[in-house]
Amino acid sequence: MGTVMGDESSPHGSRGDTVDLPPSPAQLPRRLLADPAFLRALKIRDFSVIFSMANGARVSFNRIAE
Repeated sequence: MGTVMGDESSPHGSRGDTVDLPPSPAQLPRRLLADPAFLRALKIRDFSVIFSMANGARVSFNRIAE
C-alpha cells in the first residue's frame, strides 16, 4: 500500500511509475505500535483492547474497520 503502479487513473497513466499516497487516516500511530500492552493484545487477538487503545489514540472505529 502507499503506491499505485500502472493505475490508469494515476497521474502517470500506465507507464508503471509510482505515486506516493498520503498516509491512511486509519494508520495506527507508532507509539501505539510500540506499546507492549497493544502488541500483547494483537498477539492474542483481544479485539476489545485493540479497539479501545486505537480509539484512545483518536482512530475512529469506522476507520479501523476500513
